[in-house]
Amino acid sequence: MISLDANRNAWIVRDEPSAVDDALKTCQLRAWIESIPQMAIEKNVADDLARPKVRIALYRLTDSGWNAIYFIHRWVEFTFFIALVTLFATIVGIVVSTHR
Repeated sequence: MISLDANRNAWIVRDEPSAVDDALKTCQLRAWIESIPQMAIEKNVADDLARPKVRIALYRLTDSGWNAIYFIHRWVEFTFFIALVTLFATIVGIVVSTHR
């Protein structure tokens, strides 16, 4: 969002929440990730050193986050296996029905 600050005669640019912020908040709510405050990175937004530094948080994946990823991986493997069995059964059915 951009607005004009009449006192300073300058444009103020504020970041809108992005989809990444929403996803990070959802993952924190589900306790899949947690912030590591001592590992946060501070950097200047622009070359202007008068502006305050921006703090960028780093996150780590928790045990429940690893479990969620592992469960999804197993679920994908299982559905892939079922799809292969279905494909094989379909091919066998087509072959049997055409040779009669």
